Parts: sequence; structure tokens; C-alpha cells
Amino acid sequence: MRTFQSTCRDRQTGGTRATARWYIEIRIDRRARRVPGFCDRKSTEALGRTIEALARCKAGGERPDAGLTK
Repeated sequence: MRTFQSTCRDRQTGGTRATARWYIEIRIDRRARRVPGFCDRKSTEALGRTIEALARCKAGGERPDAGLTK
């Protein structure tokens, strides 16, 4: 899992700047998936850990527990 802030071109100054939102990149079945997260890095990392746990359950054919389903 990788957590990052994307960059974009600022229309007013012409320079680059970081976006307000953090993103999560997860590799599932050898494909990279990017999921938008929150404006806070720690919350986005927690979301990424939850998504990884759900992906592991799906790959293993298991049912997620009640806390993970919520």
C-alpha cells in the first residue's frame, strides 16, 4: 500500500502544487488501484489498511468479521 498526495498545475501561478486530498494505491491481482482518501494522512492510511484487509478476505475466500464489514 502506498499513500500519497497527487500534484496538479496551479492555474494562477503556473507552478505545481499538492492536492488537498490524499490517495491510496493498492496492488490487487497485479493491478494498481488508486482510491481517493481523506484530507488527513492518518485517516487515509487507516482506510488503506481496511481496504487491504478486505482484499485479503476476498482473495482467501473468507467472510470479513463484523468490525470489518461495518
